[in-house]
Amino acid sequence: MRYKCLIFFKTLLCVVLFFNMLILSGCTKKEAHPNYHGIKEFAEYVNDNAEIESLYWDIDIDKDCKILNITIEMQEPEPFSKIDSIRIAANKFLEDNPNYFLNEYLIRIRVTTTDPEKLYYAKFSNTEDIGIPAYEDKGTPQYDSLCAVEVLVAEDDIEYIAGLEDIVSIRLYPEEQKSESLMVSCFETVSSMNWLTDVYVVGNWYDYFCDSKLECTIHKGLGD
Repeated sequence: MRYKCLIFFKTLLCVVLFFNMLILSGCTKKEAHPNYHGIKEFAEYVNDNAEIESLYWDIDIDKDCKILNITIEMQEPEPFSKIDSIRIAANKFLEDNPNYFLNEYLIRIRVTTTDPEKLYYAKFSNTEDIGIPAYEDKGTPQYDSLCAVEVLVAEDDIEYIAGLEDIVSIRLYPEEQKSESLMVSCFETVSSMNWLTDVYVVGNWYDYFCDSKLECTIHKGLGD
């Protein structure tokens, strides 16, 4: 009788150990594929539909305050027309999934490269106050999409920027601040975008933009 009980308990122990191994194996697999703090679907969709290859996402999410900060690193600098595909893909996902929890979040996406200086090539947000850290936000108005943009603009980006009819606010940070031709090109572009409400420029561009009496509001603050 004791012999049979011993066999029974040994068998039971083996079964318990087997299921524990399965559970641990499942946990290991999950840890190998992080869920980006609950935004895995969003991240995968953007990565799959953007026109650039990103290295990784650095995500800071505050679920209590509904604030999301994302930094996406590219392998190398890309033209803004390709970088903006990140914003377009993000907006498409949020539009196609109206019940997705991130639609209620204040979102800021920064795009950079592996350059040690961490230069931002673009920023996208669903709030006009795109320049401040999200954790410092004091309740700024939220747009229905990522329609606020900051771009490190070069001459080659002008034509593409002029066609951005789905944005309302833009921050123009020139690749060459002393380039008068770039300043004039950016001004002409902004003048043609009569749907813009706010334009932010570097200090040495401010007077030129203001003197021309554009219909949108001109702000100074970039690079100061």
